[in-house]
Amino acid sequence: MPSAAAMLDRTRRAANERKRRYRQRLRDGTRLVTFEVDEIGIIGLLSHHGLLPSCGSDSDSAIDHALKQLVDRLIAADAEQRHGSSGTRSAKTVGSGIR
Repeated sequence: MPSAAAMLDRTRRAANERKRRYRQRLRDGTRLVTFEVDEIGIIGLLSHHGLLPSCGSDSDSAIDHALKQLVDRLIAADAEQRHGSSGTRSAKTVGSGIR
């Protein structure tokens, strides 16, 4: 069993990493959003819009990636409708380079 000092150190490192990611999101102007969705419904929606292949790609990471693409498309469509341009920020995956 790890010592109390080792457990405390691990907890502090985890807290520091969360704080670092939070500050990076602030600098990037992004927001982390967590919400619950109906799994079957969202897979169907993403597949229907061509963001998720209809079979075999229902892993959490594939769904996360497809949801980010959907949000990017919505942001771009909204900007185009409002301003006639697509110069907007889009959803971003921390650490993956998806923008």
